Amino acid sequence: MGLGWDVTGGKMQRKRWSLFPLTRWIGWSSIITRWMFGRSQIEYQPLVAQHTTILCGSQYALLRPEFARLRSESLLRRKTGAVQQLLVTMGGIDQHNATAMVLGALSETQLPANSKVIVVMGGKAPWLDQVRVQAAELDVSVEIRVDVQDMAELMVASDLAIGAAGATTWERCCL
Repeated sequence: MGLGWDVTGGKMQRKRWSLFPLTRWIGWSSIITRWMFGRSQIEYQPLVAQHTTILCGSQYALLRPEFARLRSESLLRRKTGAVQQLLVTMGGIDQHNATAMVLGALSETQLPANSKVIVVMGGKAPWLDQVRVQAAELDVSVEIRVDVQDMAELMVASDLAIGAAGATTWERCCL
């Protein structure tokens, strides 16, 4: 996901890969990747040079290998239909404290007594302490996980995931 070098016609040329191309970047990108659902190469062709490689659509979503590896296991778990473990992941920073809104909504919901809620946040999240206090007040078991390294495993073990838009959207869709 960085810059590389390409030798074309005996000359060194710098290549630029744009993962989230803004309009001002598109013209000078050698490769464009837009993995949003429903995106098409046709949308970008008028905006780019003829030699630009356009990778559009959900098949180009960038996922770590563990998500592909655990997909089958995750899909098998879904056959039971029981919801015992909920995963809440509103982004590492959760700038607007959406986690608190989700926990507030869950506090007004009748979850089964054996339910467990796992909240994932980043260590630098400004609302982390407030979320910990709010979680302790819930009638259901809540575990706060910080700076997790096993997101794929957490998703597989969860029966329902509530999360923010972003890269984890594709991870949730995969699993």
